[in-house]
Amino acid sequence: MEKPDPLFLRCPCLEKESMGSDISLLNDEIASYIGWFLSVADDLPQDLLEDIHRCQEYHMRLLAAVSEDDIIQESDLEWIMDKFARIKIQCQVPKGYVYPNGDEAATIMHIVRAKTREMIRIAYFMENKEKRKISNLIEFANVLSNYYFYIAIRINEMKGRENMIFKGFDELKK
Repeated sequence: MEKPDPLFLRCPCLEKESMGSDISLLNDEIASYIGWFLSVADDLPQDLLEDIHRCQEYHMRLLAAVSEDDIIQESDLEWIMDKFARIKIQCQVPKGYVYPNGDEAATIMHIVRAKTREMIRIAYFMENKEKRKISNLIEFANVLSNYYFYIAIRINEMKGRENMIFKGFDELKK
């Protein structure tokens, strides 16, 4: 009889054959970063903190990406698209690539954004390789990543911190 992998016994959501395990692990990491964010961002508006906590709940739900196909519903997509549209109009749109600097909460949000982008890349591979139906998850995560970027921008603006531009778009083309 084959001896079970000890890691699998501790966490049955981990499956060696599915890229969903990688997505689950990344979402656990992202949810942890959001916990860190929430622990340092208590001076931000309550509605913003509630929205970020809801995003953390989404990442916890996405831990199940290994065992289910698309667990993101149309109503979830509508919610994040609305939140993204609202935060974007509150911010000055950057004219180039932004350094992931500034206030501690903004910097953490840049990490959350980058990790969410990493998760999206794995989700694309999983959808194609495993023939999974996760287009809502991918679209949701794309908008979520953009939302996190503008949250970071907005926090720096609210705290009077500069959103430093690495290079403008025209400079990068040269």
